[in-house]
Amino acid sequence: MTCAIGLITEHGVVMGTDSCSSDGFYRNIATQPKYAVRGDYCIMGCGSWRIVQLLQAWQPPEYKPVPSAYQHLIETFIPALRAMIIEAGAIKVTDQRYLMENDTSLLLSVDGQLCVVHSDFQINMRAGPYDAIGSGMYHALGCLRTLCTHYTREVSPTDYMTPERIVFEALECAEHFAAGVMKPFTIMTHYKKGTSAYA
Repeated sequence: MTCAIGLITEHGVVMGTDSCSSDGFYRNIATQPKYAVRGDYCIMGCGSWRIVQLLQAWQPPEYKPVPSAYQHLIETFIPALRAMIIEAGAIKVTDQRYLMENDTSLLLSVDGQLCVVHSDFQINMRAGPYDAIGSGMYHALGCLRTLCTHYTREVSPTDYMTPERIVFEALECAEHFAAGVMKPFTIMTHYKKGTSAYA
């Protein structure tokens, strides 16, 4: 129960997440991060703390977007991720399907692209500049749609919100309506290759 958001910009992906840890009946503010920056990837998780912790120690495969980022993700990244999680035992088997424990979903940024990895390891690359996961995703997506329609620099040059502010406002909207979302928020830009801030 939580919320993670990604918003694509010209320089990369602005990503944000909250700090709530809950089981549906009890909640607290966690001090450990809900994300992992590993190699060319930034990954935020909703569901299992164990999976996020595994990601923080994982060495993912090198990003090679040939012939496309999508092909790399489904042919190289996802099989490696699945194998790592199965080996660690952070998995459940339902009807002969391997699922990440606690219905975990991941929000993945790589080289300025954004996708969701669902609990059964399928990926979804949305036709739009933003996406969200977690119990607060519906509220966040509604807020993102409104703010990206009316308050980006391209639409409103004199009265716009920065991408970081848009992500913050969407997390606040999720916090207002979803019991499993709480401050403080972590917001960062995961830069794509070729930008001056890429490291």
